[in-house]
Amino acid sequence: MVKDELVISLDIGSSSIHGVIAKYDEDNNKIEVLGADTLFSDGVKDGAVIAIQEASKTIGQLLSRLEKDQEGEITKKVIAIRGSLIEVSSENAGVRISENDAEVREDTLQELVEKIEDVKRIGDKQEIIQIIPKEYILDEQCVQNPIGMEGEYLEMDALVVVATKTNMTNIRKAISDETPLLYYGYNSIGEILVSKEDKELGCVLIDLGGMTTGIVVYVDGKIKYVFELPMGADLITRDIVKKLRVSQKEAKNIKEQYGSVLEELIEQDSEFEYTVGTRQQKCTRRQLVDIIKPQVDLQIDYIFNSLKKKNIDIDLLAGGIILTGSGAMLQGMAEAFEKALNCVTKIANFNEENVTADNKIISSQAYTTAIATLYSEYKNQILMHNNDDSGSSSLLSGFKKLLNIVK
Repeated sequence: MVKDELVISLDIGSSSIHGVIAKYDEDNNKIEVLGADTLFSDGVKDGAVIAIQEASKTIGQLLSRLEKDQEGEITKKVIAIRGSLIEVSSENAGVRISENDAEVREDTLQELVEKIEDVKRIGDKQEIIQIIPKEYILDEQCVQNPIGMEGEYLEMDALVVVATKTNMTNIRKAISDETPLLYYGYNSIGEILVSKEDKELGCVLIDLGGMTTGIVVYVDGKIKYVFELPMGADLITRDIVKKLRVSQKEAKNIKEQYGSVLEELIEQDSEFEYTVGTRQQKCTRRQLVDIIKPQVDLQIDYIFNSLKKKNIDIDLLAGGIILTGSGAMLQGMAEAFEKALNCVTKIANFNEENVTADNKIISSQAYTTAIATLYSEYKNQILMHNNDDSGSSSLLSGFKKLLNIVK
């Protein structure tokens, strides 16, 4: 009996590591998530490894828990890269197409990638994780995918994702794998969670993490900006810790069980108890709103002003705001964004045509990045498979991890 080929995807977060285990359902062209788990770790902070031994121990435990009771063989590890040590910049490069064959081929894109790398000129302390095409221009005409088209000169506007080499090396060491597949998490999220219609209308994808918030802006169907802000749902938890004088763990439980951003969403102002030392204290849900809402308001203002500095007018983006990440699940978060920014806001959901998973895994939003990163790799596998038939897969294999054609 042939064992299933299983894939594990890890998302290194602010203070924890999220993991999912899945297999590719080739018959139905989708990802089947078999399990998911999260472990807190003192070895990671803001997407970076700060203590290899602690991070390695946590990852080892997480892998064991994910692999438990699974009938299959782990054939691949995919890692979502994000955090404060990531740099994203816009670059442009162009190449002249061979006069002997005016058709754009994979080697033309390979040459473009190399040109982009030359333009970026990263130092010895950095490495390129991913090159994300924003737009192709063939003979001054914008095209979505130039392969197979004829022309004389091809340009590419792209986002170049760069990370510090030391952090990437430490991540590889922590998972005991020198060749994991690395993807920029926020781009992967946009690939699977943002519809083609919303991209064309223009929208802002906001991933509310623990201590970082990822922003992806789409204009006219293409990525315009990708950036991160140093804030997240953990700051709300810290405010609860400070006000109620409880532990971080209990504050998080209080936030998730009783928290709300808006008072009007609380049907009944119920009272709950919590422990301070050896004493039982009481608080109402409306009192908890008074702790939570000011921090949420600050973060919404920060996001708005950050978009404004980049000349992004939310009023012109008909697709509105799409929220994801564990912070998005706080009651009233979507309503708070919609009320403050006066635009359509919704919580992102996976399309069942692309992913099947237990509803608890999907609804938690904690595993969004890990699942989305799996989907990016799955798309690359389809790309490779399609090009096997044309005899050109060897060319793509050299740079498929760098180049994701945005569709």
